Formats: sequence, C-alpha cells, structure tokens
Amino acid sequence: MRIRNLLSIDNLAEYPSWPQARAALQRKALPLILLIQATLVPLHIFTTDYLDPTTRFTALSIGARLGAVAVFIFLAIGVWRWRWNPDIHAGVSFVINALSDAYVSSFANPDVLVTHLLGYGVVLIGYALLTLMPPILYTILMLVSTAGLALLLGTAPHLSPLEVLQKGGAFIIFFLAISPLLAWLRYAFTKSEYENARRLALVNEELNVTNEELALSNTELQRISDELKVKLAEIEQKDKAIHESIEYARRIQLALLPSDIELESQLPNGFVLYMPCSVVSGDFYYYARPKEAVHLVAVGDATGHGVPGAFMSLIGLTLLNEVSKYASPDQPQKILEEIDLRLHHLLHEKSSALRATKVWDTIDLALVVIDEKNHRILFCGAKRPLYQVTPDNQISVYRGTARSLGEARMQVPFMVHELPFEGGYRYYLFTDGIVDQFGYAKLASGEEEIRKFMSRRLKALLLDISGQSPPQQKAAIQWTMETWRRDIEQTDDICVIGFGR
Repeated sequence: MRIRNLLSIDNLAEYPSWPQARAALQRKALPLILLIQATLVPLHIFTTDYLDPTTRFTALSIGARLGAVAVFIFLAIGVWRWRWNPDIHAGVSFVINALSDAYVSSFANPDVLVTHLLGYGVVLIGYALLTLMPPILYTILMLVSTAGLALLLGTAPHLSPLEVLQKGGAFIIFFLAISPLLAWLRYAFTKSEYENARRLALVNEELNVTNEELALSNTELQRISDELKVKLAEIEQKDKAIHESIEYARRIQLALLPSDIELESQLPNGFVLYMPCSVVSGDFYYYARPKEAVHLVAVGDATGHGVPGAFMSLIGLTLLNEVSKYASPDQPQKILEEIDLRLHHLLHEKSSALRATKVWDTIDLALVVIDEKNHRILFCGAKRPLYQVTPDNQISVYRGTARSLGEARMQVPFMVHELPFEGGYRYYLFTDGIVDQFGYAKLASGEEEIRKFMSRRLKALLLDISGQSPPQQKAAIQWTMETWRRDIEQTDDICVIGFGR
C-alpha cells in the first residue's frame, strides 16, 4: 500500500501543471530509489563469486559501487533540500549506475554474464518507470549507456563479441531496445492520469464555486422573497383598507341616491337601471316630488367613473337637492343654470384661487319635470337627450343643449322642450355608458366584430320593449347589455330611467 501511494498521483491534482506534478512524484519516489540502490551494493559485494578473487578489480568494483551510492545520496539531498530538478538526480544516477554495471560486467565470469546483464537492464528500466523520466531524455541516456556497455565489454580480454551475443547479449540488446517504449508508456499513462485528475479537480472547483454562488444567490433570493412578502403584506393591508374605504363610499353613495323601489313606486310606470362600472359610480339619478302631481326626475353623468366620478356624482346630487328645494319646477332651465353656476364657482373659480392646478370636471345632466295635472312634461338637458316612443311606435330624440354643467362660461342658454304626457307615450333618460359599451356585433357575412352598442341599437331595443311592463323593460335592457358584452368587461357606468302613462 505504501509503494502504491508513492506511485499514485491522486493527491497531485492540486498542482497547476504537469511538470510540477511530475517533479512532486519524482520526489515521492526518491526514498524507494535510494532503497533499491543501497540494496544493490551489498548484493554485488556478497555475490562476487563471479568475480576473479585474484584480480585487483574486486576492490575497484566495490569502491565504484560505494561511490555511486554516495553520489545518489548527495543528489537526493539536493533534490529534497535545495529543490534541484529531480531529472538531474535521475539522469546522473542512471548514467553512473549504467557505467558502473558495464564496468563490472567487463570482467565478470562468462557463466553469469547473462544474469548480470539482465539485472542491469531491469535496473535501467526501473529508473525510467520510477523517476518518470521524459521519453526523449531516457532514450538518449539509454543509447549513451548501451554504447558505454558495448565499449567496455569490447575491452574485456576473455570475451569476444560473438561470445557476448551467444551468452545472452542479443536478448539484452533487444530488451534494452524496447525499454524506451516502456518508459514512454509509463510517462504517457501517468501524464494522462494526472490530466484527468486535474480536469476533475477543476470541475470540482467550478462546482464548488457554483454551489457557493448558488448558496449566495439562494440567500439573496430568500432575502428578496422575505422583503417581497413584507411588501406584499403591506400592499394587501393597504388594498384591503382601500377596498373597505371604497365599499363604505358605495354605501354612502347608495344612501344618497333615491331607493329604486321608492322611485319605481312613485314614478308613473317607471323603472331605474343602475349598473356601476366599478364599486362606485360617476352616474347618478335623482327623484323628488316638489308638488302632489309634479315629479322631478334626473339622470346625471359626471366626468370619469370610479372614485373621481363618485365624488362628482355626490356633488351633483347635493346641488340638485339644494336647488330643487326653492327653484320653480316650471322652469327646469333655471335649475340647470343655478347648478351650473354653483359647480363652476366650486370647481373652477374656487379651486383656481386655492391651488395652482385647476379642476375641469363637469357634469352632463338630463332633467325632466312631469306635470300629471296638465298632462305634460318639461325636458331640459345639458348634453344628455330624451328619447320618446309614441303610441304608433315611433321614436323621437330631443337633444340637450350642447353645454355641460360647470364648464367654462358660455352664452348658450339651456333649451326647454314641452312634450305630451298622455297614454301610450314612453320616455327614457340615460347616460352615455349604455351606447358606449363594447360588444360583439354580427356582420352581414356572419362573422362577429367588436364594436360599440351605439344609439341606433338602443333605439331599436326601446322600440321593441316599450310595450312591456316596467320590470320587464328593465330586465330586457340589462340582459341585452350582458349578452352584448359577453366576456368583455364593462367600460363605463350605465344608468337608464324609463317612465310613461
């Protein structure tokens, strides 16, 4: 397991380059190399039976071995302590070991020459495998060492080249020839293993960075989510308060409007259809009985709808209620003139004096005085018409004066129309919301197109239903509007009042 750890590069992926990783692996292998080198010395000393005991080369061979080991240790210290390039130790050790083995082999006993040369070859290849020597460097050193071996063996007086080849030299040459291939395979395999480990380490680093970024992002998202929840809770609270306020305003508006039950019971053959676009409405209607046989009925359309329109409608109702208490019902134009004057003073003159921003809101109004005793009605309108359906089922339109209540001062007087209030006559007041509703119109081709309801469809509808009872007329108009719009939202407030005799 320890030797395997020495040769493993699993923990070398932290090195940014292959040369650094290889140098680290070479330093790890140095203890094993020194152990092998130190083992070879006593092995050669105590197995000198193949040496000639009488020759002086015995002492020289032992000295050469010991000197080689000293050089190995010195180079190893240089690599460890002085951070020399490990290739210096590998290359020098390789050459010294090769030449010392070649020198000993030159006077070895011929009978053990093959064994000695085989050990020599194994040691040289082991150097390449353990030290991860670059293949080119190993090949050069192997060629140099093999040439030195051949030269030293050629000087041996007791061996001829033919005897060296016959005693195993040919096998050794072949073995040494393929050793660069083994060194290259070891080098390439280890380098590939390092690169794979390095790529895996880089991927892991990227994953760690990504995970950290995701963790930070999740933390930030959680913080944003918490803030949004707080903001949402605040918005919901404010929205709830606004809805509650608007709902309360609706109740106030309905309280100021005449009861539809009261109006329909008092107004001759009358009905009222009140359909706000929002919770509160800019449309309003008014009913009063200044005298026993006199009815005052009005339909108004304030600028806008929703909350702004509701404010204007309350102003209109208040002014109508105040003015109608003392104004003569025989002169509806005077009622409109007084409302117009007060509204202009309140919204334009007074607002201009109090603030820089002027208020330009106005009210369109249709006012009818029903005089049952004299069988007549008086109509006066501010941009709102009166529709009349005659007993012979014809429809007439009486337009209001082209002037809104509260707008800039104009010299156009309000016109009064006197019409009969006899049996068979039906009259209708309405705001522009009913004719401006968008819905699905069927074309001649059979296709449908989104268009406004328009006054011609309203006239046709009134002619079709005028003979029905007031509740039936009210239900028919409401049903027509709903089927006309279908899935289209209501775009404006709707208010319709019908009556007759």
